[in-house]
Amino acid sequence: MTQILRAYNVARTLKHGWSLGRISNFAAWKSNGIRLFSVKAQTAHLILEDGTRMKGLSFGHGRSVSGELVFNTGLVGYPEALTDPSYRGQILTLTYPIVGNYGVPNTQELDELGLRKHVESDRIQVSGLLVQDYSHEYSHWNSVKSLAQWLQEEEVPALYGVDTRMLTKIIRDKSSGHSFGENRV
Repeated sequence: MTQILRAYNVARTLKHGWSLGRISNFAAWKSNGIRLFSVKAQTAHLILEDGTRMKGLSFGHGRSVSGELVFNTGLVGYPEALTDPSYRGQILTLTYPIVGNYGVPNTQELDELGLRKHVESDRIQVSGLLVQDYSHEYSHWNSVKSLAQWLQEEEVPALYGVDTRMLTKIIRDKSSGHSFGENRV
């Protein structure tokens, strides 16, 4: 059994790349087909309009954004939520406790009608993403990259380690969900 698990871990590492600890704001290098990531956790902040400041760690692009704060209570479907045009320019809070565990499928794949198969539009529409916990390791037969890689490619900042339950209550209780998301590097 130990040999099977060891072989599985080696195969998974070769397929998905080396990762050490928590990865955020990483740069990917390719060397002989193995993806290596630099590990550099960066503290970032979400600053609400009323001055409330929430600390988290960045795993998306390292830039600051501002926008209306909204939430999504779906259990799955973050590729669809991120590309949904109704969230254009908003900072999306996902309430599900862990995000990123199944990676991102091929966003360019088309169905039999010529429509994108796994997303709602051709690019990420949100201006920022907030999650409680982010899984740096992903596993799904259909995934081609991690959520962090996709956010880096699309230049979308994201934070994890944020209390999304409290944030959802704040959004729900306030008539105006306008906030400023500041991703300080």
